Amino acid sequence: MIEFVQVSKFHNREWPSLDNVSFKIEKGEFVLLTGKSGSGKSTLLYHMYMKELPSSGTVFVDKYESSSIKRSDIPELRRKVCMIFQEPHLLYDRNVFENIALPLRLIGEDETELRKKVLQALSYVGLSHRMDDPSLRLSTGEKQRVCIARALVCDPLVLLADEPTGNLDSETSAEIIKLLKSIHIQGTAVVVATHMPTIADDWPGRRLHLDSGKLVSDRRRSL
Repeated sequence: MIEFVQVSKFHNREWPSLDNVSFKIEKGEFVLLTGKSGSGKSTLLYHMYMKELPSSGTVFVDKYESSSIKRSDIPELRRKVCMIFQEPHLLYDRNVFENIALPLRLIGEDETELRKKVLQALSYVGLSHRMDDPSLRLSTGEKQRVCIARALVCDPLVLLADEPTGNLDSETSAEIIKLLKSIHIQGTAVVVATHMPTIADDWPGRRLHLDSGKLVSDRRRSL
């Protein structure tokens, strides 16, 4: 479903952010992406999301190819490959319900179906009781849950999470990771980037490790 073939990315002329990286992620996989800050984790996720394109090599995501994807294809791709970030990207002039409903409104979803999907997502992340609250009043962990719910309403093939617990305490971090594992069990592929050893050491499943832009390890543990 996702394949990198000898992908390199240069943000300057001297040092590549990604250096000849190749791997495949199959449908429904659960992958942890590790490495120190600056190792290339975010850059790799951005290539899956087609926010960035390779300097050389090719990225395949579903039916799309980095060398031939059109700008007009990007919105459709990002309904299949959704991304959440360390800093929650919410619209603070809207309540929780409207933040989650946003991607459905952008595609003209029927209002009845939209409400059904948003309420299901709210229930899944445990925020049904906050749906009418202003987003600004939420805790950081709750804001991250809203971002996850907003991704879920699109029924994505892949959920990418870039340091989703970076600003959270250990208890809230564990809750977010548990939620991501639950999403994976439902059949969505999940790729989580983190530099936190407490998450990496006990990770069940596949782990890709980057060092200075190179993929130096690809190993699996039983779920």
